[in-house]
Amino acid sequence: MSEAIEQAGGTPRDAPRGAAAVTQPTHAPRIDACVYPVVEHANDLKAYMPQPWRSQGIPGPEDYDYIGTGPLYSDAGPAGALIGSDQGRLVTRTCVENGASHVILVPRTRGLLPDLDLSAAVCAATNRWLAEQWLAGPYADRFAGSIRIDPRDPAQAVAEIERWADHPRMVQVAVTTQAQAPYGHRQYYPVWAALDETGLPLVVNVDGGSGIHYPLTVAGSPKYQIEKEVLYPSNFSFHFASMLAEGVFERFPRLRVVFADGGHDFLTPIMWRLHKDWRGNRPDIPWLRRSPFEYLRSNIRFVTNLFAGTPDREAWDFWMELADVGTLLMYGSKYPRWDYVSPQDATAGLRPDWTAAVLGGNAASFYGLA
Repeated sequence: MSEAIEQAGGTPRDAPRGAAAVTQPTHAPRIDACVYPVVEHANDLKAYMPQPWRSQGIPGPEDYDYIGTGPLYSDAGPAGALIGSDQGRLVTRTCVENGASHVILVPRTRGLLPDLDLSAAVCAATNRWLAEQWLAGPYADRFAGSIRIDPRDPAQAVAEIERWADHPRMVQVAVTTQAQAPYGHRQYYPVWAALDETGLPLVVNVDGGSGIHYPLTVAGSPKYQIEKEVLYPSNFSFHFASMLAEGVFERFPRLRVVFADGGHDFLTPIMWRLHKDWRGNRPDIPWLRRSPFEYLRSNIRFVTNLFAGTPDREAWDFWMELADVGTLLMYGSKYPRWDYVSPQDATAGLRPDWTAAVLGGNAASFYGLA
């Protein structure tokens, strides 16, 4: 994180290992790092699935656990089609109106389905659909894609990564925030090893569908949408703490992780606690050779969210400097979801150099997009 935090922790920063050092292009492009494309109709995905799945029912793409009182989307769609399926409209909203030169597509699947084979089939079909319809379509030069996998079945997940890793427009691998075990657990190691070998980053974001749902908190499920939206961004900390404590980034130093549901505004106090307890518990976790701050900077990034910042400019600048916004945060609009955030809202109150980094420079360096 920032020099201020590292000095407070009393630990010098080594040169990052396992990920390219962050360098900002002289003329950084604008990049939208998280956009949700969907099929035109819910059952269109079946055309990309083999039998017996093509003849069976699959859940729809929507998440049904919390429905807010407002609209579910930030935009309208063509008559009779799902919102987010119109490529021309998506390009207009993200590239023409917001000035993005590249859009990173993160298709949602159907959540944690109890049938792992069905879940793998849905992921495989989603990847075929994305490659054929979006990454080879009329706007392909604007789009980069995400390979969907279900890491609960490492063998099928690794096979899917290998199938698409050489595709020139697939730039990362996507998994759900929802999980049956934190992502530091060893059953995921074959998947992380595949990413370490290919160099593809991992993006973690909330999925759709009506699969297995776990409580958002250790005390159970919140009752209202406002509780969910306030608490959900903090879920990154469970996966990050698990991956850190289990030594995932020492074992797989080239593994880079993007948390796409926010959480950057939660980062400073969480990192302070991780660093403090790492110092006091090093005999228990001797494989952690570096400070948590150093793994954060070399291996972790965040996508913007509708976080609430203080109107006090001086206080906001200090908080963002502590959270190393100029390195760790990438703009993602979340189009066409209801929590869409414009470039102006995402960077309100930020210094001009931070704004340039968030809107494109950080993502250009992280993904290698020129």
